[in-house]
Amino acid sequence: MAIKIVIKRHFKENAAQKAFDLLNTFRREAMQREGSHIYCLGVRGHADPRLAELCHDFQYGGLGRFGWAIRYFKRHGVTDATMAG
Repeated sequence: MAIKIVIKRHFKENAAQKAFDLLNTFRREAMQREGSHIYCLGVRGHADPRLAELCHDFQYGGLGRFGWAIRYFKRHGVTDATMAG
């Protein structure tokens, strides 16, 4: 099972930190489940680069590239999704 996390950084640092903490929680839970991975998309110019360290795979994309995002997650077999930030 794969988990999708989409994080974008808001102008307020506390919102970015909350998103980072949420992803860290998902990462710990995914590590406890056998075969779980976290695939992330970050909004180019907004996502915190530290997020890449928490994901199995991390890619930057634009806000208007929904087709590309859907294909990215399908290619990785993502079945559950969460959006944060």
